[in-house]
Formats: sequence, structure tokens, C-alpha cells
Amino acid sequence: MVNNAITSVNVSIANGLLQSTIPQIFPLENQGWDPNIPEHMVKLKQYQSLVVYGLEHGVPKSINWSKIYEVRQNDDESPTDFLNRLRETAIEYTDLDPELADGKAHLVLLFMGQASNDIRRKLQKTDGVRDIDKLLEVAWKVFQDRGTTEKVKLQPSK
Repeated sequence: MVNNAITSVNVSIANGLLQSTIPQIFPLENQGWDPNIPEHMVKLKQYQSLVVYGLEHGVPKSINWSKIYEVRQNDDESPTDFLNRLRETAIEYTDLDPELADGKAHLVLLFMGQASNDIRRKLQKTDGVRDIDKLLEVAWKVFQDRGTTEKVKLQPSK
């Protein structure tokens, strides 16, 4: 916790946001600051915000990969909604960053493997670069064709 707060102070000093030294901004021993004195109150508030920052960033995020593999596309769910749900779950439960190249590649594989059956089969047949935009385009075509193929099957043959 303390290390994260000190790191935050270092970054703020390097960026020019703070004009002091670490021991002055984040002292490790009691400074005897009086909250009734305005200058001391400012220092106390700054110290409190650094402690809160350290607490929030001091504990590593727990990773639960099983949560992301539980996400499956519902039959009535659009490919875009499904992809957004996958992204949100990845961000919430894993250290996967969908904006980075590795995260995008992993998201593509998850999208292909956990889409509904008809979409998954079509996506697995696609050749070339597995770009998420192209896969979404293919998935949308299959999703929109569902209604027309079901209507054709329901019509009596002549």
C-alpha cells in the first residue's frame, strides 16, 4: 500500500503536478499536523487521498478465468451485444486488456468459440486474418439470415 502511494507521488512529481519531495508529501512518521490550521489540513487531505490510492491499488486484482468461459451467446442476442458482454467480463474478472494486441487475439478466440452454434460454425470456416471487425460482419450475416432460413423451412413445399 505504501509503495503504491509513493509510486503515485513519484509520478506526480515527475509530471510536475507536485513541487515537493516524497518525505514532505508522504511522510512515514507522524508530522503532528493540526487539522485546525489550513495549511496542515491541505497536507492531511493530500495524505489521506494518497493512502486511499495506495489501498485501492495495493491489492492485486483477483483473476477468475472461469467467469469469462461461462459467457455464451444467447440465441436472441446480437453478435455486438455478445462481444460487449465478453469484453466487460474480461475487464471485470481477468487482467486481459481488450485494447492491446494480446487481448484482442484472446477476445477473437473467445468470440469464435463461445458464439451460438450456427455463428461459431461459420466463423470457424473463415480463412485469413482473424480480425474482430470481419468476424463481427460474418456473425451479423449469419444472425440476420436466421430469420429468413426459418421462414423458408416453415413454408409448405408445393
